[in-house]
Amino acid sequence: MNLWYNSARVVFMYSDELVCDMLNYIHDHLYETISMDELSRRFFYDKSYLMRKFKKALGMTIGYYVNAMRIYNSLSSYQTGDSVLKIALFHGFHSIEYYSEVFRSMMGVSPRTYKKFVQYRYYENEDEYYKMTITVVQLQSLKKFVSDYQSRRKPVKLPVKKIRL
Repeated sequence: MNLWYNSARVVFMYSDELVCDMLNYIHDHLYETISMDELSRRFFYDKSYLMRKFKKALGMTIGYYVNAMRIYNSLSSYQTGDSVLKIALFHGFHSIEYYSEVFRSMMGVSPRTYKKFVQYRYYENEDEYYKMTITVVQLQSLKKFVSDYQSRRKPVKLPVKKIRL
């Protein structure tokens, strides 16, 4: 899985309200199971419509974004010395195999290799080190990109009551 999103997208004046609501829901339930059926029921839209809307607004799929944020959040857990299984389960993955697959595809190395790097500053070759550092920077910029997108949300107009004099 390559970190792909287009940060040079056309900037609209306001972000899409539905996408912002979906992002808030995803952030609130990141460590739980998030299914498209659940999102569809929650927002009263067809799941294919939600997927198209999300991809059009942010340039990535919902599943990719959820996995990227889970991997990004799990990176700080390697400093605690917890096992890879415990980290995977805590961050919303239901199996270590799937976690390892997603981790390897995003970071370019296995979770155990990353753990060695974090705990002992040991890496086998410089290519692995550069892949890891570049990916961490890309994940940080992805998080900032989504945060900027949410900050452009249309402000809610408060009703103005006219006062008679």
